[in-house]
Amino acid sequence: LGMEPPALPELLERQRSDRWWFPGRDAASGYVASVGGFAGYGASWVSPADAAVAWGEGGTFAVRADHRWWTVAADAFGTVVRALPADAPGADALTEPARWHAADAREVAAQTVAKGVRLELIREPRSYLLWLRAEPA
Repeated sequence: LGMEPPALPELLERQRSDRWWFPGRDAASGYVASVGGFAGYGASWVSPADAAVAWGEGGTFAVRADHRWWTVAADAFGTVVRALPADAPGADALTEPARWHAADAREVAAQTVAKGVRLELIREPRSYLLWLRAEPA
């Protein structure tokens, strides 16, 4: 993990209550991960997302990009992106996304609270990347 041995007990303790915590998260302004822009193996998207919502429980998001919906789950160790099947429970409510306004700055695309941690999915208007930021709720 690239950590000094004394830091490991703190990591293990903090991860019990906040799976998005890692040493240095505060120095990174809470940013945990970025996602998007990879189209290999049938996953992710290559154009800017046009909608996002909190999806289910546990800090997962649904993101619309490239004319389809995706689920995005992340923690301090990585992300998982999967195409959202049209017949998934609740997917029918995602057919008409509210579009984001055209902005020239980063904005919160979607947010949720999971296990006492506020998660924000951040977008930048002309980028295919989304960033996940986590901080205590």
